[in-house]
Amino acid sequence: MRRAVQIRKSVAKTPFLVAAASVIIGLGAFSGEASALTKKRGMLIIDASSSMSGALAGGGAARRVAPAGLKVEGIAQLNRPVTRSKNAVSKLRHVQNTLSKAYGDFRNRVNLGVLAFGSSSPDSCSDIRAIKNLGAINPAAYLAATRKIAAKGVSPITAAVQKAATMADYKNSINTLVLITDSVDSCGMNPCKLGGELRNSGANITVHVIGIGLPTSQQTNLRCLAGHTRGHYFDVRSRQQLTQAIYGAMNAISISSNLTPETPPTPEVIAAAQKSPGKVVGVEKLDVVPMPRRKPRKPKTADTAPEQPEAPVKTAEAPASMPEPPAPKKDTAAPQAKPPVISEEQPVISAAKPAQAGNGGRLSVQARIIDGTPPLTAGLTWSIFKADAGAPSQKVADSKQAIGSFDLKPGDYVVESRLDYARVRDFVSIKAGENASSDLVFNAGGLSLSTVLAGKPPANASDVSYTVSERNTGRIVVKNLSSNQVIHLNAGDYEVISRYGNANAIVKANLSIQAGKLTEATLNHNAGRISLKLAGDENGPALKDVSWEVQKSNGSTVASSTSPQPGYVLAAGAYKVVAKHDGKVYRSSLMIRPGENTTKTLTTK
Repeated sequence: MRRAVQIRKSVAKTPFLVAAASVIIGLGAFSGEASALTKKRGMLIIDASSSMSGALAGGGAARRVAPAGLKVEGIAQLNRPVTRSKNAVSKLRHVQNTLSKAYGDFRNRVNLGVLAFGSSSPDSCSDIRAIKNLGAINPAAYLAATRKIAAKGVSPITAAVQKAATMADYKNSINTLVLITDSVDSCGMNPCKLGGELRNSGANITVHVIGIGLPTSQQTNLRCLAGHTRGHYFDVRSRQQLTQAIYGAMNAISISSNLTPETPPTPEVIAAAQKSPGKVVGVEKLDVVPMPRRKPRKPKTADTAPEQPEAPVKTAEAPASMPEPPAPKKDTAAPQAKPPVISEEQPVISAAKPAQAGNGGRLSVQARIIDGTPPLTAGLTWSIFKADAGAPSQKVADSKQAIGSFDLKPGDYVVESRLDYARVRDFVSIKAGENASSDLVFNAGGLSLSTVLAGKPPANASDVSYTVSERNTGRIVVKNLSSNQVIHLNAGDYEVISRYGNANAIVKANLSIQAGKLTEATLNHNAGRISLKLAGDENGPALKDVSWEVQKSNGSTVASSTSPQPGYVLAAGAYKVVAKHDGKVYRSSLMIRPGENTTKTLTTK
């Protein structure tokens, strides 16, 4: 079978990108064992809807290649069915595995309740049940109960958060809720609206959201829920990030932290080969909370492209009472440089201009490709919308200044930034006379497409156009994309359609865009070119006033024209040609073979 798509990925070819290292939480030191009276209170809300049975990508850091040139990661036929590896671990199972360690690590730090939704019924919006009531953690009992959760049902997210808040007696005590989900609310309720109600109640409650692989368009209401309650949204794209987010949230419960980030240190820039405009990107060396470490990888074999060592990351030395992450298993492989810890995108309060006097507040904005890279300085557009139940409604301001500020009236807003076809949103609340900021992370990669005709470059690349759609929603992201045009897209799964010419030479392929990588895909058309002519004899000139139709063997029309000598790129196969001239009809058959460039002449004799 011919390969339909070749795909190459790189991080060194454009300013897209280098792997990120970022702080996950700024923690105060612990002192001694916590007594029951000083334990903080928290509730875990675990999504057990059917989508949590799907696998989550491994690793966390984007791969680096030598600055000297592009390294080919592999060639794949992307329009074949995707099969799940026998070693793949579901999202729910990875949550359970991480909690099996975290329960022991935090047993002396927090009183914890665990609630799950979607674990019993395949279609019930009332399927919300307490796995463990809020109390002291018995690691064995908590783990046994958590292991029984199965991914089956739908996603009553808002109702689950409401129930968790009630279980925690949120009106009379300080509580932190942690929602772990890969879904949006599928039961007709709005988590953003609930967040506003919790805020307006005056209760001291914080909701952190760990969003697993959600497209940017589906994050808004969950970000709004977290924003209303001084919580954070962890944008998780890998197993490593999921582990780090769970530990970060548990740490936040144990110190009742709002996860207010520290002022970012000045990044240490690591040079990489770039395309124009040749901006240098970098990786920040930051203090990070100790998290479970991954097993060192085995050395690469000779036929695998070598990797550059990961950027060094400073790790905060844990106090004696800090929960210790699990030690890596022994391995005979040479140890690799410790991978950077990648966190969710956290809003950073930057040095902004003083808030305006009067009734307004000032919002400062900036955005990054991925965590740990410097803020973008060009190519961005910003839009500010009034928030209506967490969704954007009336646009109140916009700007093409990459790093800037907006003076806004007090209220709730949705902040949207776009970079080509990548989009990211945030939810902010503006208070009179105060500064606010939104430091967004696109979690984006790049895409460049090209086409070959039967394995050879096309004579004219302008004959090819592409359409890119989100695979899970079908939403068209971009139409009429040109060959070799580099665009930014949010990380995720996409369908690409390559159309060669204006007939039926169409190829479809599924591909994944990874944050921090440029994906270059080449689509192969098994097609050929044909030119048609109607003449008095085989060598005569082409007659005018001819109407043409090219039909499949079943009679369906794939192309038509009134040109004297039309030309088409047709998918390989058998066709019928019909020419009408001067009240007469002329028919013939033809066979298109991949890569051939032929002329078919019909004669009137």
